[in-house]
Amino acid sequence: MKTVFNLLLLILLFTVYSAKAQQEQQRSAYDKGDILLSAGVSLGAFGVDRSFRRISTESRGTFVPFFLNAEYVFHPSFSAGPYMAYYGYGYNYSIANVDLFRHTNSFAFGARGSWHFLEMLNEVLDTEVDATRWDFYATLHLGFQVNTLTTDDIPSRRNGGPNTKITTSNTRLNLAPVIGARYMVNERLGFMAEIGRGPLAFSSLGLTFKL
Repeated sequence: MKTVFNLLLLILLFTVYSAKAQQEQQRSAYDKGDILLSAGVSLGAFGVDRSFRRISTESRGTFVPFFLNAEYVFHPSFSAGPYMAYYGYGYNYSIANVDLFRHTNSFAFGARGSWHFLEMLNEVLDTEVDATRWDFYATLHLGFQVNTLTTDDIPSRRNGGPNTKITTSNTRLNLAPVIGARYMVNERLGFMAEIGRGPLAFSSLGLTFKL
């Protein structure tokens, strides 16, 4: 009888330990060593030349801003990795009865680091937001933004000359803080949204794939 009791006790302890271990593993929507791959579109692109857009007669060669980033989870509260973002817009316009074309490309790239604070938020506010599904985070992007502007040469077009293009470009430091939220539909797929002074726009919507 004592042997049976000890065996039942061991089974009970093993069951409790296994349940606790599983609960600990499911404290967040990701684990150390996971890779979070996100892609989507951005809204509210900044740097757009509004004055030329107002006199444009036709939009041409315009791309909705999009982004791609990957983060490695070093710790349940911290992750980091590379990012890139791009948008381009072009349009025809007319000055003094001369038809012209203007096109701008913006490409941003660098590294981003994120602080995931949902667990701390639950403790401080005594809330019970499901951390196995939800993820709240603050992210800082640090990198570069390359802008390229291509326009028609107005004097050559006005004088009936060849269609000469003028291209100028500049590179600047890109420091972009955002806050974001992510909801994991299952263990591998989730939706994400970010708002703030992003790499190329003020807000982003996309999907996250956990690798």
